Amino acid sequence: MASLNFKFVANAAGLTKGINDAKGNLTGFESATKTVSANIGKALGAISFVAVVKGLTDAAKAAQEDQIAQEKLALQLRTSTGANDAQIASVEKNITAMSKQTGIADDVLRPALANAARATGDMNRAQELLTIGLDFAAASGKPLETVMSALQKAENGNTTALYKLAPELKNTKGGIDDLAKSVEGAAEASANPFAKFQVSLDEAKETIGAAFLPVLQKLIDVLGPLVEKLAPILAKLIADLTPVFLTLVDALLPLVEELLPPLVEL
Repeated sequence: MASLNFKFVANAAGLTKGINDAKGNLTGFESATKTVSANIGKALGAISFVAVVKGLTDAAKAAQEDQIAQEKLALQLRTSTGANDAQIASVEKNITAMSKQTGIADDVLRPALANAARATGDMNRAQELLTIGLDFAAASGKPLETVMSALQKAENGNTTALYKLAPELKNTKGGIDDLAKSVEGAAEASANPFAKFQVSLDEAKETIGAAFLPVLQKLIDVLGPLVEKLAPILAKLIADLTPVFLTLVDALLPLVEELLPPLVEL
């Protein structure tokens, strides 16, 4: 029987070139990917840095505002009750504890306490009124400011406002201490857990901000004069460029007027 033998002759040059080209393209793609990744990394790093700086600046601002609020209360306590530094420090600790227990910001508690101190002239009694006021506000749903005003008037002998808020006291001719017994613990018992958590976050923010505040103050001292010097230069530059921008707008207006009607018809 006859047999047939086939011999294939192929030129591998084209295949080799194709493989090499593919390798080159993959290498280029890998290089481009690394470049893009590096640029994305830099961009994310810059964004993260800006976010951190903004966060620290906001924290420092919060710390500064809290410090001012503390100073205002301290001044009122010294003026109205003759409190010393140790007593004022103790009051601040009580306010922080009260804020965490009730979920009410210290920015709300300090003015209320300052007003109570002004009305009573007694630091301890002012704190007692604040505690009663928080409990009564929680139990009745009345605004703390309204409740504290009524308590301060009642403390000085005028019970009209208090009896309007708590008619049951009028029937029994009861006073502030009777009210205190009836609402004791209401503020803490009805505290919103999320509000308490927010207070903790705010306290942490202020603590971090207080640490960053000296750095921010130094930056302000350095950058402040620089900004003052640059402001008139930038103002002059803008003034010089204004005619150029106006000329450009005038040149574009006819084109806009020409293109706008067809676009509106679409």
